[in-house]
Amino acid sequence: VGGLLSGAVAAAVTAPSDAIKTRMQVGEQYVGKGYLAVAKDMMKKEGIKVFSQGISARIAWIAPGCAVTICTFEWFKGCL
Repeated sequence: VGGLLSGAVAAAVTAPSDAIKTRMQVGEQYVGKGYLAVAKDMMKKEGIKVFSQGISARIAWIAPGCAVTICTFEWFKGCL
């Protein structure tokens, strides 16, 4: 349960940064622009909600993976 919750929190906290990174990777208009310039442009054109788009899908993807990773780690640690 702890791994699932920690994964969900991590996914939610890093979602805005991931949105900016993704926009920098796929947006032709952002070639050569810095991280903060892209963030300001996104905020100006689309508003604050742009940074939380897809957050539920991101949590659904990352949280179970964190749970499996932590459970596996703890299991192997117990085997030693």
